Amino acid sequence: MDVERLLDEMGVEHYRTGDRFMVCCVFHNDTNPSCGIWVDSGYFKCFGCGEEGSMVDFLMEADGITCREAVRKVRGQDSISDLEDSIHDYLDRTEKELRYFKWSSFRSTYSPVVPDTKAWDYLLGRGLNGESIIRFNVRWGGDRGKFRYRVILPIRTMQGKLLSYVGRATRVGMVPKTRKARSPHRTLFGLYELIEKVERVSVLVIVEGEFDAIYLQQYGVPAIANMGTSPMGAEKIRLLRRYAHKIVLSYDGDDAGQKAMHGDDKKRGELRVLSQYMPTFSVHLPDGCDPNSLTPKQVEEIYGNYRMC
Repeated sequence: MDVERLLDEMGVEHYRTGDRFMVCCVFHNDTNPSCGIWVDSGYFKCFGCGEEGSMVDFLMEADGITCREAVRKVRGQDSISDLEDSIHDYLDRTEKELRYFKWSSFRSTYSPVVPDTKAWDYLLGRGLNGESIIRFNVRWGGDRGKFRYRVILPIRTMQGKLLSYVGRATRVGMVPKTRKARSPHRTLFGLYELIEKVERVSVLVIVEGEFDAIYLQQYGVPAIANMGTSPMGAEKIRLLRRYAHKIVLSYDGDDAGQKAMHGDDKKRGELRVLSQYMPTFSVHLPDGCDPNSLTPKQVEEIYGNYRMC
């Protein structure tokens, strides 16, 4: 790998110090070069925000390109067959190394949210109580790095492994509002915590957001989050069939949520898809509302028939 060639092609200003090049970090608004890229390996680490990774990761972020394109640039390859071999090797290594995060590292990197802090007050303002904050292992992203000023929710597999985690912005104007460590497409948020509390439920209520799931679980509703309105994949459907006999969809009351549930002329809705595998029903929320915005009385009126066993 010729790191200097890549930096020149990208038009990134750099200077060498010892065994690394110093550049302005592409992961945060860096005006004084704080990111080191090692000459021999292409490994980078920002001493400002803490972001680190391979030269492929750096190129993907800097140029807004795909993994395929980044690998090609790093390798300097023109042959499609050589390129495909390199991509497969890279993805195989990534799958082995990054399939799960280490729970111990996550807990040591991000501190727990504790009372009398801004993060704690933010969560209370979202309707969460202290018991839920602790039970869901909510962490704090601190004031530096990719997850700064965000409350962080771990997303765990049914074996308790840390598949991903999501950071929610606590300050007005932060973009994006939600930042994920990795796509959590293989599991459902809140299912691990729910089954830890009750071994089996007769019904699962599926909502869009993580806070929606936590909030409803506080009131005894067996709610889990699809983490958006993306269609359910095979792995998620298998989980649903393993732990419940019936599904209730309760996406947000806006146009996007209703379209995801019921579909339109171009796309089948989740209600129709899931009904092929198990009894599936929908719950209508007031226009513009999501479960986390409901009052306790509204929660009882809408979800009163669905309780944990």
